[in-house]
Amino acid sequence: MLLKRLEQVLSELERSHHMPPHEAVRLIEERSLAIPICIFSQHTLGPLEALVVYLREEHGMTYARIAQHLKRNRDPIGVTYRNARNKLLTPLKIHDGLRIPLPVFQSDTLSILECLVRFLKEVQRMRYCDIARLLNRDDRTIWTIYKRGKAKRP
Repeated sequence: MLLKRLEQVLSELERSHHMPPHEAVRLIEERSLAIPICIFSQHTLGPLEALVVYLREEHGMTYARIAQHLKRNRDPIGVTYRNARNKLLTPLKIHDGLRIPLPVFQSDTLSILECLVRFLKEVQRMRYCDIARLLNRDDRTIWTIYKRGKAKRP
C-alpha cells in the first residue's frame, strides 16, 4: 500500500511539475545526505575543502549543486575543489561515526567550521573538549570558533 502511494506521488510530480521520478528521488537523497565528521579532522584540508571534496567525489555533485547546498557561489567552489585536490595526495579517510546533516552547513554568514561547531555545541550538546577531540583541534580554538560564530549570528 505504501509503495502504491509513493508511485502515485511520483506520477503526480511528473504530471504537474514535469519532474521525472529519478530526479525526485535524487533530490530526496541529497536532502537527507549526512556528512561524516571524520573528514573535518584531516588537517591536510580546510573544512570547506574537505566538504567540497567529499560531496564531489563521494556523491558526484556538480560545483553548482554543492554551491546551492552550501549557499555559496559556484565559481569559488570549483577553485576550492582544485586547490584541495592539489593538497590531497590520498583519498579522504572516511569511517563510521557521527554524521552531520548537510543543511547544517547552509549559511551565508558563517564559515563551515563555525556551522559545524555551533551544531555540535548547541544541537548535540557536546563539550568544547569533546568537539576539539573529534575535530583534532585545541579546546581554545573550538571555544574561539564557537564565540565568533555566535557573535555573527545570535
